[in-house]
Amino acid sequence: MVTVMVPAFNEEAYLRSTVESLIRSATNNDVELDVIIINDGSTDRTQNIIRELESEFSFIRSIDNRKNLGLGVSLKSAVKKGIGDKFLIVGGDGDLSEEGISTLFKHMHKAEITSLYYLNKEKRGRFRNILSTVYDTMYVLFFNIYIQYINAACVYPMDKLKQLELNSTRFAIVAEVTVKLLRTGCTYQEYPSFMERGADGSSAITLKNLFEVCLSFVRLIADVLIINRQKYDHRPVRIFSK
Repeated sequence: MVTVMVPAFNEEAYLRSTVESLIRSATNNDVELDVIIINDGSTDRTQNIIRELESEFSFIRSIDNRKNLGLGVSLKSAVKKGIGDKFLIVGGDGDLSEEGISTLFKHMHKAEITSLYYLNKEKRGRFRNILSTVYDTMYVLFFNIYIQYINAACVYPMDKLKQLELNSTRFAIVAEVTVKLLRTGCTYQEYPSFMERGADGSSAITLKNLFEVCLSFVRLIADVLIINRQKYDHRPVRIFSK
């Protein structure tokens, strides 16, 4: 079973199609779902759509944040409630393609972490690509992690995820989870995919998120390389498979 967290902040235009795409991918790959949709302080019809989906599918549950708390807080809530042996984040904005979700489901048992990277990076524009390249390079330099996209969609092992102490409250949570799991020596694999929306409607580049990313990066250095160095002093093992 895979627990899928679907964070949604004002995603009335994309939420239903995202969930339906997720369900089709699971059905095609014989995957049992445990879906947790998190309404992170939406002011549009997102909560109404969530209620409709809950009434239609027994494996869909929800968490309603009365105000926007951020991806990190939402992830921690979903991990506590999740009952799957694997964990995946699928944003309610529909950016992760159905093909990408299917790729993750198809290969997720070949390594502890299964990750995607995007081939159509031009969809996000010049500035976003430059920022992403610098960001990924910093993680390679400081943490010795050779992964193509640190904020990629990943299927994580739930048992090890539940053991992590996580500090990030917003966008940086994905990088923190990936770094900490890889530095505990998890096996991992990467597969190519395509993003659907790119920069269109993206809320990732905000001053609040950029500040949190920088602060979280400094905290992660202290946590992984100094305070808990022995715990995170392992090299990840890349798995090559077709």
